[in-house]
Amino acid sequence: MKHSPNNVASFFLEGSFLLCSPALRMKRLFALVSAVALTSSPVFARDGEGLEDMRKLQRREEDKEPHPVESSSTWRMGTFGYLRGVYEYTTPDKQQRFIGRNNGFLLESARLGFEGKNAEYGFSFRLSIELASDAVTTSLDPRGELEVRGRDGFLTWEPSSYVGVRLGQFRIPFSQEDLRGTPDLLFISRAVAQEGVLSGRGYAEPGIGVDREIGAMIASPKPIALVSKMKIGYYLSVFNGNGRNQLVNDNNQPAFAGRIELAWSDIIQAGGALLYNPRTVGAQPDLYKETDQQWAADLLFTWQGLELFGQASARTTTYNTVEGTPDRLQLGYHGQVGYKIKQLPIPLMPGYRYAVYDPWASGGGQSNDPLRRSLDRQKLQYHTFGVRAFHPALPVSAYVNYTLTIEEKPRQLSNDRLEVLAQLIF
Repeated sequence: MKHSPNNVASFFLEGSFLLCSPALRMKRLFALVSAVALTSSPVFARDGEGLEDMRKLQRREEDKEPHPVESSSTWRMGTFGYLRGVYEYTTPDKQQRFIGRNNGFLLESARLGFEGKNAEYGFSFRLSIELASDAVTTSLDPRGELEVRGRDGFLTWEPSSYVGVRLGQFRIPFSQEDLRGTPDLLFISRAVAQEGVLSGRGYAEPGIGVDREIGAMIASPKPIALVSKMKIGYYLSVFNGNGRNQLVNDNNQPAFAGRIELAWSDIIQAGGALLYNPRTVGAQPDLYKETDQQWAADLLFTWQGLELFGQASARTTTYNTVEGTPDRLQLGYHGQVGYKIKQLPIPLMPGYRYAVYDPWASGGGQSNDPLRRSLDRQKLQYHTFGVRAFHPALPVSAYVNYTLTIEEKPRQLSNDRLEVLAQLIF
């Protein structure tokens, strides 16, 4: 059977594909990806800056605006991806030798995927993988291996412009900083509260960003007009709550998240979100129940090349199993400004970001454990200065970022960081 982009659905539903050997199955899947890449033109709009917006209300990594297509029962297919290579130098610390000892070149991201849309019935899908997913062994050792892991894998049905349904693994709409597409960031990486502190950069600490999950979502496919130039968008998600690429849920309880966005004339956008996630951690038979409650608020202003953005987010964790353990509060906020100078032969966008992350804003000092009490003195303040250069004709750009870190004593480190990145979007 010859698998073309127009009969991709029958390919996946074909019984012989599902029942064949794993080796033959991989060969057929590779043939499908090759056919899509070679026979279909890119149907998802991109510009040289990598601004991939399905909705003017918000820039989004997983939703991209397709080129206009005629209504038909056939699937229009397209490939997409980006490649990001970086050189990173973290100032070595004299006391903690694991800081800055692995400076060098990194493959920050290598994303590849394909997507399709059926205009007549309102269906679309996306499949993507990350070829540079890192698998770090310990929190004190940044050395690890690159692995191929799944990113997006979902099906969307949009019966109207007011209601859309999504099922699969996708990025949960929560905060604007999390939702902005990686190629479209003002800086190389997200704010420290979302991303956390990675191994080799400091004392490793997970962030409070909301990533991809397996679940379902009801949302507005397009912004809904209110009065004058005001528009609103909504997202309601139910998901497992134990992270991406997990086979099953960690317990029998789902997690919930909701986000509302208000926009005025594509200049001002305000968003707010809530999340509730009952989790089970540990390994059998020693399992512990914890509950996360999280909120986020963000404000974005864009006009004539100027971008102003601010966000605050907090997560409260309740330890249900161990009685008497105080709740932990993680708090993060940041503000940033950037301005794109289009008049230059090579357009430049300088920017500055001030970011704060307190992973133990409360909950440590109230404990009887001296080590836990010391965690209260772990507040991080990052000053990031950067500039992004755009190729005037090609989807290629380059970043240079320098981050000054300020940490509370006695956990103070010498770990300022320089990053230089080249990016290609295709």
